[in-house]
Amino acid sequence: MTTFITSPVRLQQLLNDIQTGNIQLPDFQRSWVWNDERICKLLTSVSSSHPIGSLMMLETGNPDVEFYSRPLKGIKFSNEQPKATQLILDGQQRLTSLFLTLLSEQVVETKDEQDKDVKRWYYIDIEKAIDPNIEREDEDVLISVPENKKKTSNFGKNIILDLSTSELEYKNKMFPLNKIFKHYEWERKYYKFWKDDEKTFKEFDEFNSKIIEIIKAYQIPIITLTKYTPKEAICQVFENVNTGGVPLTVFELLTATFASGEFQLREDWKKREKELKKHSVLENTKNTDFLQAVTLVKTYHLVKIEQKPSSISCKRKDILKLNRSDYEDYADKVMECFEKAAKLLKNEKIFYSRDLPYQTQPIALAAIYAILGDLADNDDIKAKLLRWYWCGVFGKMYGSGTETRLAKDVPQVINWINGGNEPDTIQEANFVASQIEELCTRNSAAYKGLLALISQYGCLDYVKNSTVEQSIIDGASMEIHHIFPQKWAKGKGLLPKQYDCIVNKTHLTKPTNTKVGGHAPSKHINILQASYIVSEEEMDERLRTHLIEPSVFRTDDFETFFDKRKFALLGLIEKAMGKPVVYPSSQS
Repeated sequence: MTTFITSPVRLQQLLNDIQTGNIQLPDFQRSWVWNDERICKLLTSVSSSHPIGSLMMLETGNPDVEFYSRPLKGIKFSNEQPKATQLILDGQQRLTSLFLTLLSEQVVETKDEQDKDVKRWYYIDIEKAIDPNIEREDEDVLISVPENKKKTSNFGKNIILDLSTSELEYKNKMFPLNKIFKHYEWERKYYKFWKDDEKTFKEFDEFNSKIIEIIKAYQIPIITLTKYTPKEAICQVFENVNTGGVPLTVFELLTATFASGEFQLREDWKKREKELKKHSVLENTKNTDFLQAVTLVKTYHLVKIEQKPSSISCKRKDILKLNRSDYEDYADKVMECFEKAAKLLKNEKIFYSRDLPYQTQPIALAAIYAILGDLADNDDIKAKLLRWYWCGVFGKMYGSGTETRLAKDVPQVINWINGGNEPDTIQEANFVASQIEELCTRNSAAYKGLLALISQYGCLDYVKNSTVEQSIIDGASMEIHHIFPQKWAKGKGLLPKQYDCIVNKTHLTKPTNTKVGGHAPSKHINILQASYIVSEEEMDERLRTHLIEPSVFRTDDFETFFDKRKFALLGLIEKAMGKPVVYPSSQS
């Protein structure tokens, strides 16, 4: 079945169809952005009968691809918006520019070379346009003038061209381009103004044949995608021809296809996004993340419940297969389950989006919750979910190939919970002990994950004696603290890979971290004890909540401290993953 046809169409017919609403824009198209200079160049090409490239249209009428449409800039319908027969996929900037300048009776709102808003009318000089010695592209043959139709110099003090009345247009022999398809009345009055001037009559006859008739006869090649073209192909085609460089997201495309009646996907998402942002850990959740979760649940439903020959997936092509009823069937449940995922993450001491090891793993978690329903509240099942989650973090399972991992994890975790085998994410996940010394910044998912585990262990602020969670609730600013300060470590000749890795880091409130400064541990711990009247025994207990051995801390024994804490942190990882860390043969 043919999915596209090609044919030339007269410009006048295209502009008439735009005016009547037969041709409109799919809602995912961006706004018209061309500036005055580009408009003038386009008009020059058309008036010279030079090609301006082909256009691409989409034939409407496919029930599976019903895009919400809008008219081009400058079009206002007196009654209800008509149903378009064609939608512009490529050529909006050119067609809008041509409509506004050649057919619209309104001043063109555009921008100048400095990107400032301006309003312009467009004219062509009759005498220059027919002069064979003048290059139309190089001289002021085709010009634009301000809204008042007066071109000035010297900061507006001197008027160099005044076209503010019809008589001044006739006098200056400047033809308004928005009269090109209805020029007879202007032409009659032009002849009347010049009375019996034979030379002027001949000039206009030549102008009529060389410019007006050329523009009226101008044709543009049109590639039309037929109503049989699938949605995903339309999306791909649009991206291929979209020279603006901004990728078309599936959310924008679905916004266009879902729109009908009172429902608008963009407005629906705004409400959901506002609710999700109430959970700090979800504040960076994107609309495409939400659509992926909905698609995972929908495709799982098709495979497992309706036994349809489909695969569980959340790739772009699968999201594009969502229809409005699918979205309405699953969106509320997925929304609820994203919030359940946020609560689980908070319980695991992941409080903010910046602390989330992988932004995409909550997508799978929300989908799994949506499928499990109330079953997910069972403590044994919760323990399994957490084991899967931490294996994903420390096994680096969501570092790449996210869509594939999501599609595998959702059914495999459900199957595991129902008595099946462990999911691949658990079986394949490994954490090599030596990797812990490479965790130095938040760029690493494992770094963020281990900070959460340290917080879970119950680390207390040296001074406030409060947990990380309580400190956050109290409004304290939390910082990642070098246990053996950098200044002291550098002075001792320690390497950055030793003092700057996570083995030497923990949580403290900002005031406490500032108080520590660059002093040796043996010194700053005594300063804190004295300043805040904390006994040595109390302080030792607080140190232990950070997995710090007080005796080596108080004697500034960095090497012993490092080995002991490294071993303790690896124990936290083992417990979270439910499997031992890997020690290469060279390690003990």
